[in-house]
Amino acid sequence: MNPASDDPVHAELAALSRTRPAAVRRPRQTVLVAEDSKIIRAKLTTILSTLDGVDLKVAGDGLEALALAREHKPDLVLTDNEMPGMTGIQLLRVLRNTWSQLELPILMLTANSATETKVQAFRYGANDYVTKPVEAPELCARVRGQLDLKLAIQENLEARVQLLEARKYQAVGRLAAGVAHELNNPAQYTSSNLSYLAKSFDAARPVLQATLEWARAHAADPFAVQLQEQAAQLGLEELLQEAPLAVEEAVDGIRRMAHIIREMKEFAGDPRGAQVELDLGEALRNVVEVSRSSVRGSLDVELSVAPGLPRVRCAPHPIKQAFLNIVTNAAEAVQTLGRRGKLSISAAATQNGVELRFHDDGPGIQPELQSQIFEPFFTTKPLGQGMGQGLFVAYAIIVEQNGGRLHCESQPGAGATFVVWLPA
Repeated sequence: MNPASDDPVHAELAALSRTRPAAVRRPRQTVLVAEDSKIIRAKLTTILSTLDGVDLKVAGDGLEALALAREHKPDLVLTDNEMPGMTGIQLLRVLRNTWSQLELPILMLTANSATETKVQAFRYGANDYVTKPVEAPELCARVRGQLDLKLAIQENLEARVQLLEARKYQAVGRLAAGVAHELNNPAQYTSSNLSYLAKSFDAARPVLQATLEWARAHAADPFAVQLQEQAAQLGLEELLQEAPLAVEEAVDGIRRMAHIIREMKEFAGDPRGAQVELDLGEALRNVVEVSRSSVRGSLDVELSVAPGLPRVRCAPHPIKQAFLNIVTNAAEAVQTLGRRGKLSISAAATQNGVELRFHDDGPGIQPELQSQIFEPFFTTKPLGQGMGQGLFVAYAIIVEQNGGRLHCESQPGAGATFVVWLPA
């Protein structure tokens, strides 16, 4: 005889397992249970362990639950109300100072079914309310409903962010291509005119030098005196020395502009373009060049590309935008230290792909935050100074759109390394 067969809770769970629909592939979600009674805590654990894709964290009181929630934000909190040290209502109020109802659903669990208690819980931000003694089917349905709703909201937000970012990158690409085109025409005729001036000056310089030499040799001649006076007023001797240098610097500046224009065109590419076989070394050089003006004040960038790098198949514009986001993130991290930083980028072939490493000497990332940095809207910046989309979008482009991998290796105070792998 099986002793568990006489337990009504086990009977309910067995019935649930028989009627539960086939499992749907879904990300794992964490439920934090806060309950001071060992018996009820064990019962809740038994019930919730039947939910597919759910990991449980259990706390014996409100203070322990708060510490666990702060260490790693759960996807849902199920908390008793009457607990020693910190009540469920107090825990609810503290958690709501950090996370909204959409970010962290909270279910209150209590034996008190009075209306004012429920109203108070909802007033302070509870998502739902379950009374004791709990019924297994009801509890599972309420928990699953909140988890599904949170997942749907998150997926909707992520989809919207990716759509907005895609549109923004398309706009940036069109703007860059348009600016490059508009700059290209004046740059071309300026370069032509400077070349004409340089040739003309080279042709005129021997005549001017000969005229000065004649004036010096005939110092008693009134016309020679007049020539020397006018030459002194014009600074002709200095002009003959400095003008070629000035024209050469101007030509070099135009060449630099032409190089930047080519890089802008290359970076912009076609934001809606199809996947092609891409040289990642060239793509990285392009990103470093384009980012130079924005990170010049805070970051020195070094690029090392191993020879014989295999090509990867991807859409050039989005993948370069992902790299640019990582470079920008490094610059912003270093800026928090109030000093100039360094970013080392390397690319090397690995088994079946290419590995890129972006290592900065910034402040590093706390261990408890490393699992959140690729989430949408997550940012460590002060309110209003960051939207938390850069690394999320980079992750979406590299991992979801191109089948690659992206993770972070970091220790506080020792900088951060973002490792990208893309299939060859």
